[in-house]
Amino acid sequence: MKRTKVTRPKIIWSAAAVCAVLVLSLVPAVQARTPAAYAAPLISRAAARAADLKVRWQTPIGLSRGKHDRVVNLWHVGSLVYVVTSRGYLVAINASSGTIRWTRQIHGLKATISRPAISGPHQVVILSSTTAYYINSRTGADQTKAELPFPPGTHPVLIPASRLLVGSLNEGFDALSAVPPFFTEWSEDSPGDSFTSTPVVAAGTVIFGSRLGYLWGREPATGNHGWKRKLGGAITAPITSGDSLVFVPCRDNNLYAVDAQSGVSPWVTHLPGRLIHRAAVSGKILLVCSAGKGLYALNAATGKILWGPVAGITRIAARKRNTLYAVTAGGNLKMLNAASGRVIDGVRLNGARFFIYNSASPVVFIASRAGRVAAIAPRRQW
Repeated sequence: MKRTKVTRPKIIWSAAAVCAVLVLSLVPAVQARTPAAYAAPLISRAAARAADLKVRWQTPIGLSRGKHDRVVNLWHVGSLVYVVTSRGYLVAINASSGTIRWTRQIHGLKATISRPAISGPHQVVILSSTTAYYINSRTGADQTKAELPFPPGTHPVLIPASRLLVGSLNEGFDALSAVPPFFTEWSEDSPGDSFTSTPVVAAGTVIFGSRLGYLWGREPATGNHGWKRKLGGAITAPITSGDSLVFVPCRDNNLYAVDAQSGVSPWVTHLPGRLIHRAAVSGKILLVCSAGKGLYALNAATGKILWGPVAGITRIAARKRNTLYAVTAGGNLKMLNAASGRVIDGVRLNGARFFIYNSASPVVFIASRAGRVAAIAPRRQW
């Protein structure tokens, strides 16, 4: 297939959106607030001990003085925890020690900063409303940057030395060359549609869905040998991979299990509430938070509901053996028995608003809007 520049017309931006165009530059570390601003930790050591938890570290990141700055997003990518603030700061923290690695400023709206994707040794790529930035993950310095040919609607999925996969707000899903200058290697156009559900690669296939409810499977390098189907509602939540199956929360209140290579659904399970969050795969169990209802556990192979709903649960943060660490609507942490959904214990968190699901270990990463980031973990198994 001949490589061409993207020719899809760009959408017309409003005046507010034009003002959100980002200009990135390295800056000195942000000015820290007074110590009083961080007097209340996210979790006290006494409360952690009472819940049989250990505070690994708590780090105040420092926010722009007098400018009403606040944390707006949190990601764990590789060995770093990335924090984004409303005043356009990107802060990289060592996930093991809590040490701030670097800080840089990104001027513009928080919604224009994507989740970093690893693009090579010591390199990540982030997307803005107009530009892709390849950043040295050790220093925060720009290594290269290039204009995007369309406004991104999803977080990027990058196959190193191959493809940058990203959905557009403007009627298409594109596979770009992995490094600038960007060429469209292949694309999937869907008139009147938009793509905001972050795709996933499973069984050698990239799976992506749209707001009109279409779901595609394509070979990532060429876009060939694929399938397309229509689900019963909009697909806006991120898609989850579970070996050969992917799990797609849909706005028709159904959770679809889909074979990545064929597009066939071995099961579909209806859940009350609103399915707007990513499902979490934990061994043979699939954990689903339904907005307005709570947490369900499903058999990942059959879709059978094992237990739930556990009311008030909005997020899953981590799992250790048979213990789940779940987040309540009030931003507190509860420990649940993974086999039964029974609440074992809980702990109050002070102002926590952002949590990272950590499938690789039982460490829970949390952050407050005021700029304190913490890592907590269990002392033992219940």
